[in-house]
Amino acid sequence: VVAANSWKDSSFLAKEAKEWSLNSFALVEAIEWKSLGFSPYDAGNWAQEGLTTAELNDWMDADFSLVEAREWILEDFDMEEAKKWRDDGISPKKAKKWRKFGIIGRFIAKFF
Repeated sequence: VVAANSWKDSSFLAKEAKEWSLNSFALVEAIEWKSLGFSPYDAGNWAQEGLTTAELNDWMDADFSLVEAREWILEDFDMEEAKKWRDDGISPKKAKKWRKFGIIGRFIAKFF
C-alpha cells in the first residue's frame, strides 16, 4: 500500500504505475524517463541499450533524434564522437568502417 501511494503521490495513475513496474522501473527511474516523454515500453528499450536518462538527454541536447542516436549507439559510438562524424556528413556505418581501418580523423574520411 505504501508503494502504491508513492506512485499515486507522484501523479502516476494505477495503470501507469503497473506498466512502469512491469518494465522493471522503480518510481524514481520512472519519474526521470517520463519527464523526458517516454512511455514505459520505450524507456525499457532504451534502458536495455544501457543508456541512462542523463546519457539519452545528452544525445537529445546534441540534436540527435532517437532514431539517429540508436543508429550511432548500435555502431558503438558515444555521443561526442558521433556528433563529430555526423557534423561532417558521415553516416554511422561509414564512420565505423573508417574507424575499423584505423582512420580516426573525421576530416580524412570526408575526402575519400
